[in-house]
Amino acid sequence: MLIAQNRIPLDRIARNLVSRWRSFAGDRGGSIFVELAFTIPILAGILVGGVEIGRYLMIHQKLSRLVDSTNDLVAQKRTLSTADLDDIFASAEYVLDPFELGPDGVIFISSVTAVPDESPAVDWQYSGAGSGQATSTVGGAGETANLPQGFIMDDGENVVIAEVFYDYQPEIFERFTSPKTIYYRVIDRPRFGPLSQLQ
Repeated sequence: MLIAQNRIPLDRIARNLVSRWRSFAGDRGGSIFVELAFTIPILAGILVGGVEIGRYLMIHQKLSRLVDSTNDLVAQKRTLSTADLDDIFASAEYVLDPFELGPDGVIFISSVTAVPDESPAVDWQYSGAGSGQATSTVGGAGETANLPQGFIMDDGENVVIAEVFYDYQPEIFERFTSPKTIYYRVIDRPRFGPLSQLQ
C-alpha cells in the first residue's frame, strides 16, 4: 500500500526564496556599519591632522615671542656680559613651554655697528638656549654684517640682532610631511647706548 507524502510545490519554494531575498536586500539596518567603516579613517585623519597643524602653529607663535622677548631683554642692558646672556637664554624654557629648543634649536645674539666709510660689521656674537646646529645669517664676529635689504644704519650706530633656528619634526605625519627649519629674526637698537662690546 502506498503512503501519500506531503510535497511542497517547487513554485511555492521559489516564491518563498524570492520573497526572503527581497526582504533581506531591502533591509538597511546594517548599512550604517559599512558607512561607519569608511568614515572613521577620514574623521581620524582630520582629527590627527588638526592636532599636528595646531602644534605647528603653536611652535611658530612661541618662537616668534621668544626671539622678540630675548632681544628686548638684551637691548635693555647698559652693559652686557656672557653671564647676562646665559641668564637671558635660561628664561627661554619658560617662554617656549611646553616645547624646548634642546638639540633642535639655538638662539644667536649679534651686535652690529656701522663703521664710518665701511659696511656695518659684526662686533661679537653669542649663541645658546639650545644645542642645535645652525649658522647665523648675520655673519660671524669680525665679518661684514648681512642685514635685511633696505635696513640702513647711520655711521656709528649699533644694533643687536636676535635669531632663532628650530628644526621642526612632525610627530604624527612624519611620512607625509618633511622636517622644516623655522627661523625668526628681530633687530633692536640698544636703549642706553651701544652694546658693541661683550664683557
